[in-house]
Amino acid sequence: MTDDAAKGISPGVQLLVKAVRNRPGRAWLAVGGVATSSLLVIALVATLRGAANSVVAYVGQDGADLWITPPGADHFLRLSGVLPAVLTDSVRALPGVAGADFILRAFVAVSWRRGGDRLRLTLYGVGYHAPDGVGGPPAFESGRPPHTRREVALDRAAARRLGVGLDDTVFVNGRAARAVGLTKGTNLLVTQFIFADAAAIEATSGFAGRASFIIVRLAPGAHSDTVAALIRERFPDVGVFDRATFVANSQRETGVGYTPILAFVDMLGVGAAAVLVALLIHALVEGRRTELAVLLALGAAPRTLARVMIGEATRLIVAGGVLGAVLARLLALVLDRVFPVIPLHFDLRDTMWALALLIACGILASSIPIARLGRVDALEAFRP
Repeated sequence: MTDDAAKGISPGVQLLVKAVRNRPGRAWLAVGGVATSSLLVIALVATLRGAANSVVAYVGQDGADLWITPPGADHFLRLSGVLPAVLTDSVRALPGVAGADFILRAFVAVSWRRGGDRLRLTLYGVGYHAPDGVGGPPAFESGRPPHTRREVALDRAAARRLGVGLDDTVFVNGRAARAVGLTKGTNLLVTQFIFADAAAIEATSGFAGRASFIIVRLAPGAHSDTVAALIRERFPDVGVFDRATFVANSQRETGVGYTPILAFVDMLGVGAAAVLVALLIHALVEGRRTELAVLLALGAAPRTLARVMIGEATRLIVAGGVLGAVLARLLALVLDRVFPVIPLHFDLRDTMWALALLIACGILASSIPIARLGRVDALEAFRP
């Protein structure tokens, strides 16, 4: 008794599996197509997560227990209102508050000369009480925080785009400043962060005496809800959010602009993979009509043949999906070293959902050519 027979696999099914697999070129073509689609889907989702993680890294940093915002603002990314900077002193004097610092957010034009070219980017400028105030860079790749008004720390992706290195002089809204630090976890995909002392951002943006947010650090034992309620009572015209809520709101806002576009492209990628698998199964059914007719003449049930075909389609999709996930990780490593402008952050759940979606769509698409098995006439096995 053979091993396959011992497992309950009939000789007819064994013949069909061999017939399906004896054209590896087509199979590898399908795996490659599914891998490409899988790479596209996973990389696009990872790109969105990378931008969202940069927001979380900054907004959720230690010491930012409460965020005080202008009226109507509940997140970090887009706002038009400002607060009076002197409000920081009043907040700092409240019970349960260990410290409070304001930050000033403004889009700034950063330029640098490289050779005969003048490169220019619009970056997300954050002014804080440098070098140790709350609201500074969450992490550094190299260098240090700015110590004076003539120093800045900018995101490493922005530095790569501009060709800027440590100690190079850049121009922020026309004012010269030395790049003393390259930050990481501060890439929003559509733009990047640049950090400077609040006085420098005030001078370059025209928002003197204003604040975008006030960040509150709670005293030991103080409860965030209690302190937040006290701030709302004393200053009813401002918004107050605990760290978890403000992080969640900012994450939500990160994807508002391009989540529909990414979802659309993802659906195109999944659809392409499904069509590739469907075409392969169709070719197998049409190209192996004689073998299928022989198996039907030998008594093989069409349901059994369909099960084998679906199993082969699933095998190809899983192989392509796993290969695409591995390629996505390799792509992230290459981008991080060579061109860190596109942030990629992977979550296992995203990979599993992408793989499940590819399998479901591939099997659904394969059901059309598999349904044609019922049209195979067993008499074809005896025709010359």
